Parts: sequence; structure tokens; C-alpha cells
Amino acid sequence: MWLANTVAQRGVVLRAGDVILPGSVTAAIPVTAGQTVTATFAVLGTVTAIFAGEKDA
Repeated sequence: MWLANTVAQRGVVLRAGDVILPGSVTAAIPVTAGQTVTATFAVLGTVTAIFAGEKDA
């Protein structure tokens, strides 16, 4: 409840199903099944995620 009240003061409304990434260093991006996403962090290196569909799980 604290988070919802705090962000509401900044004009942000949380809705059912919203994803909250506390402490994330990047913004969330929408992805779909079959998509590959790579993130590169200057000092830490690179990470790649491949998003499978339901039939692939």
C-alpha cells in the first residue's frame, strides 16, 4: 500500500497486473514469445534472454 500511495503523489496509478521493478537499472520493455533481448552493462558485461512460448516451455 505504501508504494501505491507514494507513486500516486507523483501522478502514477498502479493497476492490477502492473510489474514493479524495485531497484532496476533499466526500464521494463514489452516482449513477446520467440523474442531475444540482450542487455549490455558497461562494467558487468552482457546478458541475453530468449522468451519461449507456452508450447516451448
